[in-house]
Amino acid sequence: MNSLMSGGTPEQALAFVLDTLITFYTLLLLLRALLALSQADFYNPLSQAIVRLTEPPLALARKLIPAAGKWDLPCWILVYLARLFELWLVSAIKGFSPALPALLTVALIQLGELLLQTWIVAIFIFAVSSWFITGAQAYSNPFISLLYSLIAPLLEPVRRVVPTVGPVDFSALIMLFLLYMALNLLHSLY
Repeated sequence: MNSLMSGGTPEQALAFVLDTLITFYTLLLLLRALLALSQADFYNPLSQAIVRLTEPPLALARKLIPAAGKWDLPCWILVYLARLFELWLVSAIKGFSPALPALLTVALIQLGELLLQTWIVAIFIFAVSSWFITGAQAYSNPFISLLYSLIAPLLEPVRRVVPTVGPVDFSALIMLFLLYMALNLLHSLY
């Protein structure tokens, strides 16, 4: 099949597949770093899956890079390196050769975008799930419990400033607004 009928070249297809796989693994590494930062329950079955999937490269990285308190520095460095590798690989497949400073900067900006997007999706799913799963039932659900662990550090400062109005908690809405503002700021950088 020619490239006009299939909608793209084999290089574009390869770049798409590799971009998707590396982004997925980068997201797993990012979730692991966020779980450590938020001191989430690592006995949660979903946490255990993330730990098992990300442990091989982290075991090697931990031999070279020490952790820094709550910050799982080896994990954060691997997240950045995975993003950097993805950018370089996809650029190479597409025939581009970006300058190293540009590559380093774009990788950092895209990592910030991925972090903000992860929090946005987590807050949105948690907020929507709160309409259907309430009370103790919500926190016994491994997925909801994990989401709450990820977003609680973001929502708590807002909750201290903005009180709930009856049963309505506006902290998620306010945090979504702030995260979208930050995301738009990052988008304006390139």
